[in-house]
Amino acid sequence: MARTAAGLPSGTRLTYDISLGVLTAQCPIEDVQEALLSKGRVSERERDLPAHVMVYSRWRSRRTPTTPRAKWCAVCSKAREGESAPARAGALRRWFVPERIALDQQTVKTKRFALIAGAAMMLGAVGCSTFLEPDNPNLLDVNAVDPVNDASTLANSAQQSYASALGWAIMHGAWFTGEALVAETFPTRNEFGRRDVASANGSLSTDLWFPISQAASSAHLVLGLALPTPATNINNVRSQTWLGYSFVLMAEYFCEGAVYGGPRLTTQNMLDSAVANFTAAIASGTANATTAGIQLADVARVGRARAYLQQGKKAEALADANLVPAGFNFNFHFVDDAGNRTRLNNRLWQFTSDRGSISVSPTYQAFADPRVRFGLPGTHNLSAQDANSGPFVI
Repeated sequence: MARTAAGLPSGTRLTYDISLGVLTAQCPIEDVQEALLSKGRVSERERDLPAHVMVYSRWRSRRTPTTPRAKWCAVCSKAREGESAPARAGALRRWFVPERIALDQQTVKTKRFALIAGAAMMLGAVGCSTFLEPDNPNLLDVNAVDPVNDASTLANSAQQSYASALGWAIMHGAWFTGEALVAETFPTRNEFGRRDVASANGSLSTDLWFPISQAASSAHLVLGLALPTPATNINNVRSQTWLGYSFVLMAEYFCEGAVYGGPRLTTQNMLDSAVANFTAAIASGTANATTAGIQLADVARVGRARAYLQQGKKAEALADANLVPAGFNFNFHFVDDAGNRTRLNNRLWQFTSDRGSISVSPTYQAFADPRVRFGLPGTHNLSAQDANSGPFVI
């Protein structure tokens, strides 16, 4: 509970400040995207303000003196009380939907809108202080973190952040190097296939830079916790390992980098940081002596060998590689969760099966290397996202 009464500025109507979170809870993004698709209004490229965000924003801003939110909430209420489908659709178009999008009753699922006006009624039941200070499951307060009980969740989250970033990096790297063709309509992704990536490219920021930065920050968060027995703590080992790999990935894909809001880092700086974290992970993992600790120590040796190789230190790279057992492998585990595919799904499978964007290039097909297995059209039932990109080879 708040120590003092929470209030709004004089003259402000509470209904004016219903958040986008309320709207998205009542009208899921899938419904909005389905409606946009049916009207040909889906964003053709990734922007800072994609079409579905503009829909929610326009709904939220409908607050002129003649159409306050309380009124359009009431319209939704009336529509749900038994009016005919045409009447419901007309009311929703008039009060909720920007005219240029013009959704109709087939695309607007009125029952999913639920009474936003009910939020105002709920205030009277729960009290303003508890409504304005909710426990947000998506907001992590560092002061609420229990280093002992929560560290495992955070460390595994850092590992998953790296796994997600790696998938994005492999895909864009394959397009950039010509290992794969861009069977994709997004112009920002096609720039990678042309090796003509502008600094303002949205995919460069959201698909590459942000995931790598998120992976580094996630691991750094764990390493900042006061964990018990830090020299052998498995969560430290895990976080040091994936922080090292995050630095390697950043160094391989970007000429310069920055982490934690710190100074600009050169490629050498990033590789030095990677080596330092891998070295710490090897020491901690070996001292941990559990199966997981020893496995992560070997993962870190592979990473340090890779960082040394990028630095031109071939002898050091070979020495580390030789310490890893023959046949060693480490697998990331992915889940096909339809509601969270961007983070949990296998990125390469997602962009081959769900969105046919990755096609094996003729150059790699011609290698006749048994390690490069591929399927020609006719051996699979998948299709390219861009029908004009040529034979879809997976």
